[in-house]
Amino acid sequence: MLSLNDGNIKCRVVSAPMAGVTDVAFQALLDKLECPLMWTEMISAQSLLQKPALITHLLLPQQRKSPIIAQIFGTDPEKLSDAAHVLIDNGADGLDINMGCPAKKIVRSGCGIALMQNPRLAERLMKKIRKCTDKCVGVKLRLGWSPSQKNIIEFIRMAEDTGLDFITVHARYRSNYSQPADWKALAEVVEASRLPIIGNGDVVNGDTALGVFHSTHCNAVMIGRAILGNPWLPAQIEAFLEKQTPITEIPLNEKFDVMLTHLDLLTDLYGARRSALIFRKHAAWYCRGLPYIAEYKKQIFSFTEPAQYIQFVQLFTHLQSSLKTL
Repeated sequence: MLSLNDGNIKCRVVSAPMAGVTDVAFQALLDKLECPLMWTEMISAQSLLQKPALITHLLLPQQRKSPIIAQIFGTDPEKLSDAAHVLIDNGADGLDINMGCPAKKIVRSGCGIALMQNPRLAERLMKKIRKCTDKCVGVKLRLGWSPSQKNIIEFIRMAEDTGLDFITVHARYRSNYSQPADWKALAEVVEASRLPIIGNGDVVNGDTALGVFHSTHCNAVMIGRAILGNPWLPAQIEAFLEKQTPITEIPLNEKFDVMLTHLDLLTDLYGARRSALIFRKHAAWYCRGLPYIAEYKKQIFSFTEPAQYIQFVQLFTHLQSSLKTL
């Protein structure tokens, strides 16, 4: 089990930071669904300092049940430190330094996994952020730039020596998702580390989470893409691991209720027009796997007003009810 902030945070499952997904609206939804521990999306230190008002879109206020870790990135230790203070002052329960993102734009700027090729700067950043707060501080890593440049253990030692509290390891290199996560390599990392390890990669349900725990002995698992359209999954897997509570299919009416709640939260955050456009991808994720949904998918991606989603839910619910009576 993962235990942080003197035991005030204890869990086996955490939600992943996802750009364009885990904004304040999604955080509020996860909070309602009792996610054990949430992450913000990856926050640019420079952008936050240039536009402090961004905090209202990036970090859910303290009136919440679920703790939240703010993930930041940058290459300037002073800016990273200043941004970290802003996040802690606005209620973040801890900080996570991203040194694992493989996106081209991030890597070109020297951030994300590019820092795993720049250990001196990476160490300076770790030391600077550690001094910012008494709350937990961690770092997000991958196994290395490539199999021939696997330097995860060097960074584990660095995190230990700079006094960090936890490490998240995405069990891949700087690559796409065509190859499965390397849980064997993750197990070697866990065995070599004195710090708690959060394992990330290919955890999609209770069975895969259990498989990671059994094969790697990590302290917690991070759930990423599997949460899309399925925001109750972290709480479900936590209950499955802790109490052997079976994970059951969410009833359609409950799924639509959560979907529309998410839409309301986005509308409060961005306004009607922008939220309707942002919500297209979320609606497609929520409806993934539903019968006959392929016929309606193009329609969803044409919506420009929140009311259209409500009408769609009413129509689809009526269609499903009619099919049951046949």
